[in-house]
Amino acid sequence: MKIINQIILTLLLPLVFLLLSSTHVEARKNEQAKRIEVKEVRFRSNPNYTRIVIDLSGSTAYKYHLLKEDPAIKKPPRLFIDFSNTVRGATLRQSVTINDGLLKSMRTGQFNRDTVRVVLDFESVGRYLC
Repeated sequence: MKIINQIILTLLLPLVFLLLSSTHVEARKNEQAKRIEVKEVRFRSNPNYTRIVIDLSGSTAYKYHLLKEDPAIKKPPRLFIDFSNTVRGATLRQSVTINDGLLKSMRTGQFNRDTVRVVLDFESVGRYLC
């Protein structure tokens, strides 16, 4: 009887592990499906201002912060915006060159598992609205 129990246990353990693994994979897929997708970043320039548009698949919270120029690491003044509960869209560009006298470029990246960060590199900093 002990041998039969060991055989049954030996056959069932891999099956239980497989079921648990597939459940975990499904849970991760569902978790990612609930996240908002950052689909596109685009801009329009004119002599007085630059308008940045960030397209999302839904509403989400965000925070932003202006960083001063850092000559030690050759970084211009920049504004970053972190979007909560988001993932990068498959076609989202990582970098867009602007060079319009106000902005040098904008960059996007998956900052952490749940946050997409958009960074605006300034040539000159005036007033900005988020």
